[in-house]
Amino acid sequence: MNQIAQDLTGWDMEAGRGRPRSVVFRIINKQTREVVESPVEMVLGSGRIVGLANHTVLITRNGKELPIDDSGAPISAVLRSEPLTLPLGSANDIFASK
Repeated sequence: MNQIAQDLTGWDMEAGRGRPRSVVFRIINKQTREVVESPVEMVLGSGRIVGLANHTVLITRNGKELPIDDSGAPISAVLRSEPLTLPLGSANDIFASK
């Protein structure tokens, strides 16, 4: 997990080590409050580029909700997320498996 992922999720490398990705990278639909399937899991399962529906939020370790726009690609199971800001910031690599 790189520094950007640590900053966004609130989980440092040591605290997140050994925990399920669904705990460290917890995403939900803002409107329904239902858990959203992780793009990382979808990419690993399908080997294809995937994206998320609108209204997805990342729940940080301390409970803060960050609206995100996600996509995942099968290149080393990279998940790219960008916080939704005005204007949109640049995309950041969140998770990358080695």
